[in-house]
Amino acid sequence: MTVYTLVPTDSAAGMVPTALEKAETVVGRWAPDSLPDIEISGPGISRRHLVLKRDNDRLFAVNPGSRDIRINGEPLSGERQLHGGERIDLLDLSFDVKKGATAVSRRHFVFIFLCLLAVGACLYISRQTANTAGSTALPPVEAAYGTHASSYVETDGHSLAYATILLRDREIHPANRFLACAEFKKAAQSGVPDSVRVYFENTAHRLEAEIDSLYHEYRDLADISFRQKQYGTSRRYLNGIMRMIPDVRDARYIWAATTHSRISGK
Repeated sequence: MTVYTLVPTDSAAGMVPTALEKAETVVGRWAPDSLPDIEISGPGISRRHLVLKRDNDRLFAVNPGSRDIRINGEPLSGERQLHGGERIDLLDLSFDVKKGATAVSRRHFVFIFLCLLAVGACLYISRQTANTAGSTALPPVEAAYGTHASSYVETDGHSLAYATILLRDREIHPANRFLACAEFKKAAQSGVPDSVRVYFENTAHRLEAEIDSLYHEYRDLADISFRQKQYGTSRRYLNGIMRMIPDVRDARYIWAATTHSRISGK
C-alpha cells in the first residue's frame, strides 16, 4: 500500500510529519468536543479545516466548506486528488505531500522530539542571559491562581475510579492531568480514612506541580516566540495552555486566552 506523509515546512515549526494511514484524516482547530487528527491553530482555522481521504492507493484533499485552502497555490474547492510533491497551504501554514516515504518510526519520532526539546532549552537559556532592553514581552499573570474542582465532567459517582483512569492516561490528552487533579481532590473530601485521604491529597499536589511546571514551560516558549515575532508559534503554545487547563475560571487559562486574543491580529 502506498504511504503518504504530510510533512510540515518551516512555516509550521514544531510540528512533526504525519503518516496518512487512516481512511479520513481531519486537520483543524482543537475544541473540547472536536479532536482533529492533526491540530493547527490560528485566526480563521476551523475545527474541520481540511479533510484528507484515502481510497486504496489514492489520496484526496477535501475542502469541507469555504475554507482558505490552496494546493500548489491554487484555491481548493470541493475534492481533489493529491500526488507526491504537492504543497498544501492552510492560511500561513504549509505542508508538503510525500508519496512512498516510510512512516515516521518511533525511534525517529523520539529523536525529533529530543531535538525540539534541546532547541527549546537553548532558547530558554538565551532568553535568561540575553540583554532584553527595549524588547516587548508577554504580560504577566496578575492574579494568584488555584485549581478549581471540576464541575463540567460527569463521573457517575465513581470519582476515584474516574480519577485513576485520568491519572493513568494523563499523557494521552492534555486536559487529563488537570481533570485527574480535580477528581483526587474530590475523593479526598469524601470521608475516607486519613491514610487514604493523605494519598489522595499527595497525588493531587503532585499533579498540580506537574501542571504548574508545564504551564511555565509553555508560557516561556510562548514568550520567546513572541519576542522573536513568531506569532503563530506563540499562539500554538498559548493554545496548549488552554488545552491543558480547560477551566475558564482559572487565571492561567484566562491569561492564555486573553494573550492569544491580543496577538491574533499580528
